[in-house]
Amino acid sequence: MFVDNSNIFIGAQHRGGALDPSIRISPTAIARLLRATANGSAVAVGSKPPASSGIWQCWEQAGFRTKICARDENDREDTVDDFLQNQINRTLHHSAPATLVLATGDGNANGGWGSFPEAVQLAAERGWKVEVWSWRACCSREFARLAAQYPASVRLMDFDTHADEILYRASDRSAGPH
Repeated sequence: MFVDNSNIFIGAQHRGGALDPSIRISPTAIARLLRATANGSAVAVGSKPPASSGIWQCWEQAGFRTKICARDENDREDTVDDFLQNQINRTLHHSAPATLVLATGDGNANGGWGSFPEAVQLAAERGWKVEVWSWRACCSREFARLAAQYPASVRLMDFDTHADEILYRASDRSAGPH
């Protein structure tokens, strides 16, 4: 399982069309949802919030290894995608085909460097089942193209139908980040 925390968190805050900065994600609930179809290693990567944020502890308590990447001089993510793609490639290279679960919506070409759609295509071509989890409004069309090209291997899954399970408002302290 590979989670682009930044993409999932920002997508959750924009899912209604307008920005709602009070929306938070629950790593525990997301992990439970994703584990329904996957097993094996679990990695959550992002660049914000900072390492001191409780969200990273929650991901770790949910069984994920975490990596917080630096942002570039323009405050953009610089290495999150690269790190996740490296971890996916290691899994594809060192493991027998199973189900690869990727939580993102990011289909950026990354300036000609590796991309999540390329990783999904490689997994499908190597006999893996792939689930791409995303918010409907944030899912790249590249993933829909791959699902059409590899219908027996690539499935698009949406967080929207599980929003009540995996989201809470920052003001709802009883829900917490877990």
